[in-house]
Amino acid sequence: MRCYPYHWMSRTVQRRAFVLFAVLTLALMMTLQVVDGPLKTSAAPSGIISFEFAGNLDSARSIVNSWDDSARIHAGFSLGIDYVFLLSYSSAIALGCVLVARRLLVRFGSLGLLGIGLAWAQFGAALLDAVENYALLRVLLDSDWPTWPVIARWCAIPKFAIVIAGLLYIGVAFLLNSFLRPPQSTLARDVIAQLHVRPYTETDQEQVVELWRDCALVVPQNDPYRDIASKLQVQPELFLVGTLDGRVVATVMAGYEGHRGWINYLAVSPALRRQGLGRKIMEEAEIRLRGMGCPKINLQVRHKNTDVIAFYERIGYTRDEVASFGKRL
Repeated sequence: MRCYPYHWMSRTVQRRAFVLFAVLTLALMMTLQVVDGPLKTSAAPSGIISFEFAGNLDSARSIVNSWDDSARIHAGFSLGIDYVFLLSYSSAIALGCVLVARRLLVRFGSLGLLGIGLAWAQFGAALLDAVENYALLRVLLDSDWPTWPVIARWCAIPKFAIVIAGLLYIGVAFLLNSFLRPPQSTLARDVIAQLHVRPYTETDQEQVVELWRDCALVVPQNDPYRDIASKLQVQPELFLVGTLDGRVVATVMAGYEGHRGWINYLAVSPALRRQGLGRKIMEEAEIRLRGMGCPKINLQVRHKNTDVIAFYERIGYTRDEVASFGKRL
């Protein structure tokens, strides 16, 4: 599934981007708190928020008239900063929803889809915020059109609702992912039993590429779509996927040229690792290669990828004292 925001980022990059936008959002919130200080008056007890919810021209003008020239400059500056803030908070909340929702998709289905929907909704909230800011700026600049405060208010209401819903979802989903999980041994047995390993079909393509991106297997020099197309021309029956409830959660691309077997694109969903799925799909690949008369399997792993090296060692692979060479054609 590639219908969620930032699908082109790996899960690691998504986490880093989330932290970056979250920190930026907090910094901008603190800045806005300082800028909005002079805007709190008897007519606007909540400062700029009171201005957002004025709802009619008389109330909005009453708030503006309660501000002196310095406060009005602060109000304009606040609305200007908010254009940066809306990009920051919408990105942070959208990424947060995606990160927790993708783990829920595997285990809770519809709850995960709700998070994907809320992630997209954050950009709607940002658009509403942008329209609201423009309406408030027009009022601040003494526009006589009575509809501007109405527009601002009816943009503010759904905006806050969407943002609050997104934040609540992130919190609840995080708790579900953290605490409502069975013991690891039980979960692993259940997941392994449910994993269905079969040859790749063309309808799997988007889910497979999505999984590879999550596992940081997609690099600039390797086009995943081209790699898939090439594999379908040579021993396509050795390109295996593992599915849970119809979703692709594991892959392995094996091959045999008559002398040695080879393994590429072994991937397991980050949310389901250390539960035996990698071992199971590798066992299926080994069975198929053995059936073709393959006496030995070779594979390559980058030296810095210590987790993957440890995995292969656990399932019986040993390091060969050889030098690995390559030549890009």
